[in-house]
Amino acid sequence: MSVLSLIGIPVPPASPADEIERKIDALLRQMTLEEKLGQLQMLDGDVDGSYRPDHLDLVRRGLVGAFL
Repeated sequence: MSVLSLIGIPVPPASPADEIERKIDALLRQMTLEEKLGQLQMLDGDVDGSYRPDHLDLVRRGLVGAFL
């Protein structure tokens, strides 16, 4: 509760964007540096849509940001 609401000054509700930002910040605080750096990593897949086992392991560990 904010100080403004305690003294009777109405406080506008947080916007949906503010709530999203809070959730993002909370998620980033939980992530390790290794996970954050892993999100920058983009790996290639095979033409047939399959992925190498070592790539799948990286995904399971949260160390891949995207596949090209």
